[in-house]
Amino acid sequence: MGCLPWETRPHSCSGTGGSPGRATHPVRRSWRPTFGAGSRSLATSPPNGRTPMADDFLTVEEAAQLLKIGRSTVYDLLRSGDLASFLVANRRRIPRSAIDELVARLMKEAS
Repeated sequence: MGCLPWETRPHSCSGTGGSPGRATHPVRRSWRPTFGAGSRSLATSPPNGRTPMADDFLTVEEAAQLLKIGRSTVYDLLRSGDLASFLVANRRRIPRSAIDELVARLMKEAS
């Protein structure tokens, strides 16, 4: 498979059937964030296509990372009803607002 067009720069490859060596033709660069006038922010155009709204609903693993606890503890919180969740196509999602409510309730209990 040939190189994908994003940028033209000299590099070593066989190119499009030519002899190996220094070739200049379009090659794919890894995604890199850009900043400045006219550029999109990382939150609106990451390479995986996630949008800011996607961050409103977390997986169990993401919730565990956010709370800095283990997955089993998140499942315990879900089982006890302390943390709300729902299923989408057999995949559990936890609203960010449910995590915020849990943290607020725990902070209130701690004081």
